[in-house]
Amino acid sequence: MKIRLWKGYHSEALRGLLRQTWQNDELLILVPPFLKELDFVCQLPPGEIEFCGEWAGLEIERASDETRSFPVAPVLGVFTSGTVSGVPRLVLYSKENIASSVDAILALFDESRIQSVFCYPQPFHTFGLILGYVLPMLRGFELLTGVGRYSRSFHELRAGLRTPGLLTLGTPTHFHDLLAHVRGAGRELAPSYSSIIGGARVSVTLWRQLRDTLHIEQPSIGYGATEASPGITHLPPGREPLEDGELGFVFPHLSVQLRAGRGLEFSGRSLCLAVIQNGKLEFPSTVLLSDDIRRRADDVLIYHGRTELILNRGGQKFSLEHIEEVVRRNLDVEIVCVSLPDIRLGEDLGVLVRTSSLEDASAQRARIHEAVCSAFDSKFDVANFVDVAEFPLLENAKVDRRMGIELCLSQRGGPSGGQNGLVTT
Repeated sequence: MKIRLWKGYHSEALRGLLRQTWQNDELLILVPPFLKELDFVCQLPPGEIEFCGEWAGLEIERASDETRSFPVAPVLGVFTSGTVSGVPRLVLYSKENIASSVDAILALFDESRIQSVFCYPQPFHTFGLILGYVLPMLRGFELLTGVGRYSRSFHELRAGLRTPGLLTLGTPTHFHDLLAHVRGAGRELAPSYSSIIGGARVSVTLWRQLRDTLHIEQPSIGYGATEASPGITHLPPGREPLEDGELGFVFPHLSVQLRAGRGLEFSGRSLCLAVIQNGKLEFPSTVLLSDDIRRRADDVLIYHGRTELILNRGGQKFSLEHIEEVVRRNLDVEIVCVSLPDIRLGEDLGVLVRTSSLEDASAQRARIHEAVCSAFDSKFDVANFVDVAEFPLLENAKVDRRMGIELCLSQRGGPSGGQNGLVTT
């Protein structure tokens, strides 16, 4: 089997490569630009490895015994968005995984009305890869997107489209930015058929803005995971949510169980073929997502947040504890990280910095901010880095993160409006 490792952002070249590998039953793995370790290759199927995109020309050797057998041939691989939170986790898909998910999602739409797909999410995220690149390829739709990293040029391109049969894919962050672009430029978007908002919690207000301000006739909301290839639930196009955080209905080809205090567990045909993490290859039969979700009387699932210490920043996930560890290891400084509500991003990073009499507080804060932004390749808002004399503690001497959130918000004067620039997604 030929194995290609692509590293990069939105690219015309990737489209041709994807079509070629899919038709030839070869394995294409989309690698995020911030990933440096290649330990996962020893767990891949046997075959020649070729580096593509930003990695073109790179070579690697692996011993003949560094290959594993698979029950079904994988055709695509993508890292979870949680890759930046610590140990990389590579998810591999079979053609059946992808086809079952794509078929279930498109069954909710009037497929005859879809001519083009505009894709905001990057192809190294499952949202952008499966729905943005693979879906148009399989169904013969036109794929429209920008080039390279996410920037304002994407909104200029989207705002100029006049295709009635347009399906727009994006996280809440992307749509908030598009709304700001349209308002700032005084533009009026041409009417389009539908959209899928995914990757983070969606408010009723945002859904209505897509319909009323962006003139998207039938917005929809999707929820899933990298391991689900990617869909688990969907709120059908045009169905207005009754409350913030609606995720829609479970797809019929999946079995879903809500585990109190633990999260959502699922299995079924679109459950990924394999997962590679910590040097181990696994073929999961079920996957547990650490999301706090409830089922309403009408069977619509409602998202309330994460059950573990994960920051979901516009669809990109970070481990709060890992951020703390990076600062502790690199700067020998103790911090406490919290997830702050943010209008644009859904959540943003808040950091409590314990002041030191040996160093100027503002200088220490700036040093920590620079280290975190560099380590996680993101532009965090330094205004959310707050000085405290001592970390707030619970009665059991553990950090009181809820109080930490209140301390950060009191300095900002409430939930942030997200004035910290574009997020790389």
